[in-house]
Amino acid sequence: MTKDKEASLDLFRDLTIINSTLGEIFDFAAARDEVDFAFSLSPEFRGWQDAGWNTAEESLIAFNEGMELLSIRNPDRATLRNLLYRYLCIAEASGLYEIVANHIAIIGSDIYRLWPFQKIVVQHKPTGRVIAPNANRIFKELSGRAEQVGLIRAAKVFSEIFDDDLRNAIAHADFVMWSDGLRLRKRNGGQPVVELV
Repeated sequence: MTKDKEASLDLFRDLTIINSTLGEIFDFAAARDEVDFAFSLSPEFRGWQDAGWNTAEESLIAFNEGMELLSIRNPDRATLRNLLYRYLCIAEASGLYEIVANHIAIIGSDIYRLWPFQKIVVQHKPTGRVIAPNANRIFKELSGRAEQVGLIRAAKVFSEIFDDDLRNAIAHADFVMWSDGLRLRKRNGGQPVVELV
């Protein structure tokens, strides 16, 4: 895998874009309705829970750790692997995106929802188990909702922000770090590719 710091920066470039987009959405939602905005800052509120049960907070910690890892000059393989893990944590951060979904709803004159993605949750017919939407479905939903309330730039960011192939490869250990980049095997279909991370 390339040791060039600028190549590593490409991995988190998208995260800095989403960070600024989220800042704009948060400011707009806070100005629109302070009470619902305040409620929405506590995602995944499911009854009596105390500290240590908020995945949105964990996602922000992962983001900050990832940014710290980027400051390492000539990162070794272990550092790059840690960076990939942080990328995955941010891409799959459902609790964090509950906040965003509620803020977009508030901008559109809707109210805070305890389960903002409940309409896209499906149930496994044979077992009755709930199947939470994956990151692709969450971002498609966020993009559609943002577009509906006139947040065109945010809709575009949500539809393009994470590399689906990269996220999937990290989640399923379907990659190889090599001198030319990150080789995505795509063992379940498609042609293998090299991602410059």
